[in-house]
Amino acid sequence: MRILDQVRQALDERKYPLFVAEGASRDKLTKIMHSAYLHKALRSFSAVTGSLFIYGHSLAENDEHILRLIEKGTLRDVFVSLYGDHTNPANRKIISRARRMTDAREKSKGRNRLDVHFFDADSTDMWKCAV
Repeated sequence: MRILDQVRQALDERKYPLFVAEGASRDKLTKIMHSAYLHKALRSFSAVTGSLFIYGHSLAENDEHILRLIEKGTLRDVFVSLYGDHTNPANRKIISRARRMTDAREKSKGRNRLDVHFFDADSTDMWKCAV
């Protein structure tokens, strides 16, 4: 089923998404900690192992609370999409932040290595993916 159909079906069933819209990472984390559901999701995310694909995300400061979990976690591989020329300023910023994740992991003794890979966002049509 297409993602749009899934969303419409969920809304028809009065199942509304829960998300955090606060701007700064600190404010988002405060909101998460005051919701049992979101707090459990955050704890669960920190236990994810294996690989993580990040598609269409800027790795911006307002999501540092998630990026730090990746740094402290046990993920082995993170695949980050880049849109367009990898040398444009936005992509250089993404690449820099992703590399800081690997550096932070290396500095934490005893944790497995984190490898970050980059891929072209145009290489896949995420919105046609079915669940």
